[in-house]
Amino acid sequence: MPHNNEIKKFLGIDIRDVWNIQNKEDFLIAVNSWLCRKSDNGSNLPILSTPERTVYLTLQLEAEVNNGGFIQYFYNAYGDISADLVASFKAIGAEKTAAICRKAICALNEKIPVDKIQREEFLDHVMTDQADQILSACDREFYRQPDDLEELNYHFIIKHKSWFC
Repeated sequence: MPHNNEIKKFLGIDIRDVWNIQNKEDFLIAVNSWLCRKSDNGSNLPILSTPERTVYLTLQLEAEVNNGGFIQYFYNAYGDISADLVASFKAIGAEKTAAICRKAICALNEKIPVDKIQREEFLDHVMTDQADQILSACDREFYRQPDDLEELNYHFIIKHKSWFC
């Protein structure tokens, strides 16, 4: 997990400068920073191209789950984009992570509201002991890193470079 100082150095980076970064972790931090800025931290996702959106979704899920698990992801603002998670992970070639996301979504009956207030009320209602156990199991599976997300995201971005503008 990168330190705040590492992240801060990429906050204002231009996409043209991102391509010169040699270190993959720094490269992904810079791409994420740029995507967050471009999309107003996800509040304007339609502005992103399909490959940009794919990477944005995978990076946000990874950060949220690593920080507080799937429960945190679904309760936070990113829960409103959970419907596209499985397809996004499949698009980068992370089949095992896509399956974990699918299990987590299914634990919540698959119909997660987009509206934050409605989603929180929905989650409060469906978050049973059984759902909590399934999400905890998904967290453990995710933490074992069944797919190399850094490598897969990096290669996906390079392959779709022309879409990142």
